[in-house]
Amino acid sequence: MQNVAVRKMKDLDEYARQWVQRVFGHEFQEEDQITLLVFPPHPAPPANVRQEGTARLEKLMDQAAAKAKDVPDEELEAAVDEAMEQIRRREP
Repeated sequence: MQNVAVRKMKDLDEYARQWVQRVFGHEFQEEDQITLLVFPPHPAPPANVRQEGTARLEKLMDQAAAKAKDVPDEELEAAVDEAMEQIRRREP
């Protein structure tokens, strides 16, 4: 069973195009591409495991914020822009 479908909007029939646009809440261009991934259901982790994961994530975010507290906003914005530009250049 194939679990991934990649289609351009122009290749969808009208019903499918309308459904996608309703799900995302806006219209897409004909050349826009959508990717649909299907995963089998799995049970959610127990509450204590979710809470531990949340606590670890919050700790990491606090550490990152502490390291960046003295960096001017303009430098942070420039760093994010530079990283995004590098990522975009790697895309096929």
